[in-house]
Amino acid sequence: MLLLLLGLMIYGGVPRGLARVSEQLLRLLALLFLPAAVGVFYLRDLSLQDWLALLAATVVGTLLSLTLCALLLAKFLKRADGEGGRD
Repeated sequence: MLLLLLGLMIYGGVPRGLARVSEQLLRLLALLFLPAAVGVFYLRDLSLQDWLALLAATVVGTLLSLTLCALLLAKFLKRADGEGGRD
């Protein structure tokens, strides 16, 4: 992910093809949580403290990821508007 970020920063924007592909992946974002749900099924014997830590880590990690993605998207959209939609 850091390599992708670095590449996009050097390029100066998000190419249209990458934007189309990432749009499709974002529609399927719920599937990324499927492995976590399966893991929870197998971890059902954990204590309450373990569950709270697991829930907190999942929520905080998801919120941080979404926030970072939103900030990067806003930055790239602002840059694309200023440059006239560079490919």
